[in-house]
Amino acid sequence: MMKSCSWDKIWSSTNNDEDFWYWVRRENNGVRARKIISYIEKYLGDVRELKAIEIGSGAGVYSLILAKRGACVTLLDYSKEAFLLAKRYFDCLGLRASFVFEDALNLKAQLREEFDVAASFGTVEHFAYPQRFLIAKVHLDLVKPGGIVIISVPNRYFVPEEMLKWYFQKKGKWLLGYAKSFTKDELLQIGKKLGLENIEIRGSAFICDLFRYLGICLQTNIFKKIFRISIKLGFIKDIRSPLDDFLGADIFLMGIKPKY
Repeated sequence: MMKSCSWDKIWSSTNNDEDFWYWVRRENNGVRARKIISYIEKYLGDVRELKAIEIGSGAGVYSLILAKRGACVTLLDYSKEAFLLAKRYFDCLGLRASFVFEDALNLKAQLREEFDVAASFGTVEHFAYPQRFLIAKVHLDLVKPGGIVIISVPNRYFVPEEMLKWYFQKKGKWLLGYAKSFTKDELLQIGKKLGLENIEIRGSAFICDLFRYLGICLQTNIFKKIFRISIKLGFIKDIRSPLDDFLGADIFLMGIKPKY
């Protein structure tokens, strides 16, 4: 959604299907998805037949996960290359989705209050204030009264990610433009400013995240130069821990749009 980098170029070079299905496999029954599905079921009941929209959807990992559970999903993005990938992945599983090619900050009126769930994963951190709050408000605008807003962003206190981002920026290899991680307090304040009810701030699987970022570090040139070996970690299943909501790589806001 942020135009300081070329998302079409990024998505057109993202052709590793193995990585995509790895994410789907991990997230589908992972800690973050279980917390999200549990929250949805608590306040809206069965996910089946619910209308959900993913903002800045990219290839649509979470849209696919919700569609597999029977939700009617819509992907919103302004990258045509991302949609080409998403359509291919949905077709692979025989799942249906709607695709809206649009800038989230300039939504058409007919999309407002059309959905039961509005979610984003790795989108809001690409905006600086005041747009940072405005893109968060888009979630609120899209859901019906009583609907659920979900905003998942990188956790500033997950040190491995912050160090890796610093390393790539220093080397001039950071391609994702502005990307400032969140603290739980900032995310909570946004939820309160949006007027959400029943707010929860939760986190992803810290232990799995730690090993995942270790695997990324092992693939960097500096590691290969120092140790003269290349190591790739295999699939790591999510493991729940007491540290997840504080130190997980991703933290996410969940809240209800008031009915009045």
